[in-house]
Amino acid sequence: MRRHAKKAAELEPLWTPPFIGMMLISLLTSTAMNVQLATLPLYMRHIGGNESSAGLMTGAFTIAAFLTRPLFGDWIDRRGRRAILIVGIAGSAASALTYPFVGGVWLLLLIRFMHGVSFSASSTSAGTMIADVVPPRRLMEGIGLSGLSGTLAVAFGPAIGLYVVNRLENYTLLYLLTFFCSACGLVIACFLRETTPAPGLTREQPAKRAKRHVLEKTALPSSLITFFVAMPQGCIITFLPAFGLSRGIDSIGLFFTVSAGAMLVSRMVCGRVSDRYGPTVVILPGFLLGVIALTLLPFAASLPFIMLAGAFYGLGFGTVQPLLNAITIKRCPPERRGAGNATFLLAMDAGYAAGSIVIGLLLQITGYFTMYMSSAVFMLLAALCYLLMIRKPQRNPNKELQA
Repeated sequence: MRRHAKKAAELEPLWTPPFIGMMLISLLTSTAMNVQLATLPLYMRHIGGNESSAGLMTGAFTIAAFLTRPLFGDWIDRRGRRAILIVGIAGSAASALTYPFVGGVWLLLLIRFMHGVSFSASSTSAGTMIADVVPPRRLMEGIGLSGLSGTLAVAFGPAIGLYVVNRLENYTLLYLLTFFCSACGLVIACFLRETTPAPGLTREQPAKRAKRHVLEKTALPSSLITFFVAMPQGCIITFLPAFGLSRGIDSIGLFFTVSAGAMLVSRMVCGRVSDRYGPTVVILPGFLLGVIALTLLPFAASLPFIMLAGAFYGLGFGTVQPLLNAITIKRCPPERRGAGNATFLLAMDAGYAAGSIVIGLLLQITGYFTMYMSSAVFMLLAALCYLLMIRKPQRNPNKELQA
């Protein structure tokens, strides 16, 4: 029976037109976001701002996404995925067109906040639609592969943006490029079909409708684990460049390049293994690799050492994050996937922010060694929470659909 189930899973097509379309949308919108994020400090200086203004812009974007994700998650379940996706991408495209014509910091802050709201809508609905179009028996493989879009965007988006700014010195061209990416994603989204489950699966009794919450309770255990996993990630993104300067290591950005390459490898392999043998076989080694990377970093005194730590971290984070996302989706009722995905992404946003703030304060008091060791402790805490979670398995509300 088990062999028969495995063969049936392999026969279910994964690379369908809707899945490819969602992959392209994620790649285009993520690239646009990363191009802008990498060049924002330079643009602030161009219009008369400073580094603190750039931090304020980034904070406005993050806060907007953090505040609106739960609302969009609930609306996605109530009103459909496709409409929220189209509105979100259209808002991002419109925001990109306004950047070159804004000369004041405070007006740009408002636009940046609205851009964060739009990106929250598009990213939450896109993640939910991907979960809808992936075959249930290949859910972990599909979600892992869908993350390749974000990884490629992180790897190439900043480089493209910095090339346009530093070599061509043309901010108008930069934001036209991000508008073009969003516009292409919008065109693809208009040709996609709605993926919300059939009304027979989502119809609720009137008494139950009043008890709906913006956060999905079945997603809370895996989201808590995600929060602890995201904290070291926020710490690395924020403080690794300064750490490289303190050690006299040039080209510290190669950590992110190697890490992105390792994430690509792990996402292509680990999802399929997890669908066959269960996530625990793969996710526990992923936690371990993350701990090893964070433990190695404070001892790094050369670029090869940094690149080795980046490879370990990319393999670990690239394994753990998509599997936790798939576990979250699997535990959610079909009619609450939007809220479940929003809860997961909200935990990631909170983890990034907490890693930058809490561990940053620890850095000021103690130094880099304690900072990275504390990050490793948070990764260990995530592994412990996972072990506690699998000891108390929840009822899988998707079994009826899979049957």
